Amino acid sequence: MASGDRPTITSVLNNHGSRIAADAVFLIGLDGSVEADTLADSRFVGRPFPLPALVDRARDKGEAAGVVALDALDHRPYQFVVVPVLAPEPIAWVCIGFTIDERVLDGVRDLTTLDVSLLASPPTAGRC
Repeated sequence: MASGDRPTITSVLNNHGSRIAADAVFLIGLDGSVEADTLADSRFVGRPFPLPALVDRARDKGEAAGVVALDALDHRPYQFVVVPVLAPEPIAWVCIGFTIDERVLDGVRDLTTLDVSLLASPPTAGRC
């Protein structure tokens, strides 16, 4: 982040994201804009992060998580986690997203013997 070199930052996000099987990783500046992401078309870079309430919660509590389906991500549900990038004070936020798909729901069923279904409703502004 400190280098400001977007290709290097994106490479780091891809590397760390692949280690934990993340489907999307975002670097969010302190101003709330996306500095870099791991999406093929980088559609969020230079724009406000679409879940500002999640970043606000992370700012207040040190970390945050939420399940959200975004229009810009094909309306598929994701588990997002936001944590600060510290040096030693926060210099940015990283948001890591994991797709909640049939494989995940099958795993929940195998662990709990519960059948789980997801229903998406229209988002409420700023709610996660």
